Amino acid sequence: AGFGMMGKQGGLVKDLQEYRGQSFSIGGDVQAYTLATLLRHYNPDIVGASVGAHDVEVCWGYLCPSPHDPVKDRLNSAQTGAMMYDLVNSLYSQVDYIVDELKKMERIDMRKDWKVLTLFVGANELCLRCGEIHVQPTSPDVYEDYFRKVLTRLRDEVPHLYVNVVQLFNVSESYEVSLRSKACRNIHRDFFVECSCAFLNTSEAAARRQSMNEATVAFNQRLEKVVHEFAMNRSDEFAAVIQPAFRDGTAERFPLDFISSLDCFHPSLVAHQAMAKLMWNNMLTPSNAKRSTFDFQDPVICPQQNSTFPTY
Repeated sequence: AGFGMMGKQGGLVKDLQEYRGQSFSIGGDVQAYTLATLLRHYNPDIVGASVGAHDVEVCWGYLCPSPHDPVKDRLNSAQTGAMMYDLVNSLYSQVDYIVDELKKMERIDMRKDWKVLTLFVGANELCLRCGEIHVQPTSPDVYEDYFRKVLTRLRDEVPHLYVNVVQLFNVSESYEVSLRSKACRNIHRDFFVECSCAFLNTSEAAARRQSMNEATVAFNQRLEKVVHEFAMNRSDEFAAVIQPAFRDGTAERFPLDFISSLDCFHPSLVAHQAMAKLMWNNMLTPSNAKRSTFDFQDPVICPQQNSTFPTY
């Protein structure tokens, strides 16, 4: 959703913003470096990228009280704090929003035009893993079930759809990165609730972060399992592709400026730009050659006239 990526802006109202137009996968601001603007470079007719910034659209556990802002969000249905459950089960889910907005867009032929959707969900389940705020932790079985429901709805309701299924990285690594900064250590001491499982400073902290890491592996395996199921039922109108670009990143590979100075947790603008490049390169790479770590020295892949987005 782009929450807090610009860091501290001077005042609570300015700080609690989602910078939708700079979001790594679908931001469409002028001169933004995102997956959407890279696609638009090669096809100026692409529509649906989100623009600008607005107050945070928040989910808390299984509750998502904030409405979308179609003027700025466009086809960006992400909401800060959302979980896989919220994509299909909330009163007006993120999938509901995408389907409705696609049908409204006059420049989109719902039946014939190809669409690209990026699904990157699970970090909030990991942050609530320790049950500190009385939310039942999401098991891998439940995560898998909701993910299957999400892909089923998308396949059945959105023709000609390519889905980037982005695997999770170890969210607990943000704790290790934040230790390099005294300011971040102070933030997490006073504001640990944002990801209590990673940042609570107790005698059980290391074991809790290990529990998050184990759940990350399990969630990623379930993503692969469900994507494989859909791949076995080949379709000319739907493809879900595992994108492991961030999966094996470790704290020592993350620069400190990759986390927002606002909360020392959410990705910064620099991180969003790096994530966009990694996603773009992996989309143009066959499955057996995709990267699963951050290598910031990699050049951007420039597609040729016969290039494709492999689905195998």
